[in-house]
Order: sequence, then structure tokens, then C-alpha cells
Amino acid sequence: MSEVEPRTYTSGEICKKLGIAKNTLFRWEREGKIPKAERDWRNHRYYTESHVRAIEGQKERELRYLMERFAQCMIEEKDPKERLVCWQLPAVFKFVKQGQKLGLTELQHHTELAPETIQALLQEALRQDPSSDAFRSIIKLVYSKTCAEPERTEV
Repeated sequence: MSEVEPRTYTSGEICKKLGIAKNTLFRWEREGKIPKAERDWRNHRYYTESHVRAIEGQKERELRYLMERFAQCMIEEKDPKERLVCWQLPAVFKFVKQGQKLGLTELQHHTELAPETIQALLQEALRQDPSSDAFRSIIKLVYSKTCAEPERTEV
């Protein structure tokens, strides 16, 4: 009886399957938050079902941290300006920690960005390739919320 080969995934497949960005996957590997990928004879990464479980666990830990941080922020912050940080935290988390562009889209709907949000976005921009879409999107968002003149409506 022949033995069935276990299912493996490329980095692109694993990211699509689990809804994370490649830079997030590679950062978690570098930081030791998930086991390093196996390598094939060409030195290409591949992932197994044990990697899938580890990545799902990391996503769960990060989500739990976000929810605790959000709850703590909402309880402690009484100043409306400070609460702005609390409301922007989930969107920043989605983009910076999980690599989901949806986080940037959500931040575009805020009329202003908290200084802490801007700082987190610019720190993430420094980790990006300057020619990447993510880098351009971050800079465009921060510029539109801090430097661009407000749109004027005719009266």
C-alpha cells in the first residue's frame, strides 16, 4: 500500500488560505511567532498542516491582544480625542499586524488620524518596499489626513 504525501502549501497558497499578507507571514517567521517554513531542493518555502495550525494560533493570539487592548482603551480613555486612538486601533491592527489592506480603507473613512495611528502607519511604511502598493497607499493616506487641504464645498 502506498503512503499518501501530506498536503503542502506555497507561501502564496498559505496566505490566501489563511487571509494574511506575505510580509506578515515572513515577519512572524523572523520573529519566531510561528515555525520556520520547510525548504525544497530549490530553497523555496513550503508549509505543512502543522504550519497552518501554528499560523491560525498566531492570528488568534493577535486578535485576542487587540480585543483586550481595545477594551482597556475604551474603559480608560475619557477624552474624546484619546478615544479616537481606540476607534482606529482595529483598522491599524488589520493592516499592520495582519497585512489586510481593508484596514487602510477603514482608516480613510475617519476625518482625522490620531498621532499614534500616524506613527504606526509610518513605521509600517518604513518596513515596506518604497515601490510597493502598500507603501504608496500608506503615504497617500497619511498625506491626505495631515497635509492635503480640506475639500471646499461651494455655498
